[in-house]
Amino acid sequence: MSHSLPTALQSEAGWRASIVAALDGRGCGFVAAGRDPLGKYVGLAPDDVESLAHELELDAVLVEADGAKQRPVKLPASHEPVIPRGSSIVVPMAGLDALGRAIDAETVHRVELAGPLRAGDVVTPEFIGRLLGSKIGGRKGVPPGAIVTPLLNKSDLVSEERLLSNTAERVAVAGGFDAVAVSDLIGGRFARLETRIT
Repeated sequence: MSHSLPTALQSEAGWRASIVAALDGRGCGFVAAGRDPLGKYVGLAPDDVESLAHELELDAVLVEADGAKQRPVKLPASHEPVIPRGSSIVVPMAGLDALGRAIDAETVHRVELAGPLRAGDVVTPEFIGRLLGSKIGGRKGVPPGAIVTPLLNKSDLVSEERLLSNTAERVAVAGGFDAVAVSDLIGGRFARLETRIT
């Protein structure tokens, strides 16, 4: 993984001073516990996230609580997601490149956990909505009182604006959401974020 944010690793001496310097200079930074043997970043323990946010008086903290093994959609294992208790907003995600693809292990990470959510042979907006709106899916581990707003990524793959709006609305209705965020990445950069209210 590569990114342009100043990075501090808990496993390295002086990490706390590094993140303070990043916040003073850029107003943001990236913190991880360290790296695993494959070089992948390892996340902070939830309690460490909360104490660091409190100590540094941060306005906002973004936490990647779960990974999907590069699949467009996923269901969390028993130990996932790792959401800090004080989280006020939870954003379950799905890639719109899943639409029309088979509901299988290539499209859905941990597809074997889908159980009753697995209806039909291909991924539809309704399948994504049910998955993101389920207590075994996108609503799993959400702290009491937290707002849940799903994010549909890769919207640049949906050619027509009207079709994108219809897809977002169908996801919202199937998942019981008031709003669905939509984003796309073009050339490796964040391009837009829209909110669809049903």
